[in-house]
Amino acid sequence: MSAGVPDRQRCQTRTESERRLGGSCGGLESGAPSQNAEMSRHRSSKQEPEAAPDAWRRVAEIEKELLQWPTWSSVAAQERADSTDELSTSAADTVYVRIPLGETCGPGLEGVFLRLNALAYRREFNVTATLEFPGGRSWITIARVDGWPSAPHVNIRARGHPALRRLPAMVEGHHVHRFADNARLGRSAFEPPQNLPVAVPVNESIQSFRDFLRIVAKEFHIAPELDRFDSPDSWELLI
Repeated sequence: MSAGVPDRQRCQTRTESERRLGGSCGGLESGAPSQNAEMSRHRSSKQEPEAAPDAWRRVAEIEKELLQWPTWSSVAAQERADSTDELSTSAADTVYVRIPLGETCGPGLEGVFLRLNALAYRREFNVTATLEFPGGRSWITIARVDGWPSAPHVNIRARGHPALRRLPAMVEGHHVHRFADNARLGRSAFEPPQNLPVAVPVNESIQSFRDFLRIVAKEFHIAPELDRFDSPDSWELLI
C-alpha cells in the first residue's frame, strides 16, 4: 500500500491474526494490555491473607486469671472380660475441663476458656491445653500447648513463610502453638483444616502435670495459681 493511503485506512486492512496479537499502526492499540501491564495485574490479584482479628490477639496477650475451679469430666471404667479386675480403656476415653477466664484485675472475658484434655486412664500422655475464643456456634482455638504428644509435629506451613523459616522443620516432644506465630499466616491458620499449623518446642523440663500447667500459665499469660489445679481424678486409679 502506498505511503499516501491514510493511517486509518491502513489500520482497517490489518489481518485477523494481527488483531489477535494486538498489533496496530504505530504500536499497540490502547485496549490491548502490554506484557508488563498483565504482570502487574497478576501481582495485584494476589491478595494478602485475611488477618487474625485484633480481639483474638488481645485475649492471647493480656494477663488472665481463673474465674472458677470446675471439676474434670468423667468416663465409666469397665472391667476386662477375663475377670482379672483390670480396668480397660480406649483412645476415646478422654476427660476434659473448661475453665472460664477473666482479665487480671479486670472484667470477665465473655466466652473465653482454658480447656484441658487428657486420656482418662493413661497418665501424662497426649495432654493438651487450648485457649478458646467464642466464634459463632463453637469456639476458636487461638493457642495450644501439647504435652507428651504421641507423634512429632511437622512445620510444613512455616517453611514457606520468611518470618517462620527459622523454626525447626520437625518438633519432637512437648510443644506450643503460639498465637503470634500462627497469626503470621492469617485467620485461616486458626480454622480447619489447618488448626494452628506452626509450633515451637518447649525448652523447659516437664516432669509432671503441674510442670505442664506452669508452661501453660506462662504461654497463655494466666495467673501462676493454675499449677494448683488437680490432674484428672481417674489418674488416681492408676498405679
